[in-house]
Amino acid sequence: MHTVAIFQHANVAAQMITGRAPRFEIVVDGQVAKSVPATRRWQSEQAAVLDEAAELAGVVLAADKVVVRDARMATKLHKVSSSFIALIGYRAARRELTVVFKSGHAFIYTDVSLAEFNKLRTARSVGKAYNAIVRKVKAGFEIAKAA
Repeated sequence: MHTVAIFQHANVAAQMITGRAPRFEIVVDGQVAKSVPATRRWQSEQAAVLDEAAELAGVVLAADKVVVRDARMATKLHKVSSSFIALIGYRAARRELTVVFKSGHAFIYTDVSLAEFNKLRTARSVGKAYNAIVRKVKAGFEIAKAA
């Protein structure tokens, strides 16, 4: 089981819990205020939890960015236009690329240059660029599995 924070502002957080009973939670002042099971409709469930958490925190979410923080990653993730990949992010200090797939799987790839990340981010087809630049070339490890 992994806990991945998908939103944090002041005393309000939204998190994704992976494992046998995947779910999204809204946490206020360190206490779980709401828990929503993650189903096959996880994207809409995640969006609803993010919106509710943002409202509780009194902020508006940018449409193109989600911030993810956990012990292994503190990466700003950007939504991409792809039928395969949901979010990508880059951590320059560690040369790490984070890729979150629409299936719910998430990977961190190591030894990725900023130039390679920018090629992926700006590619006409993010999926094809991922296959060419990252998938078969870079070492990676899974940090989240689909339910």
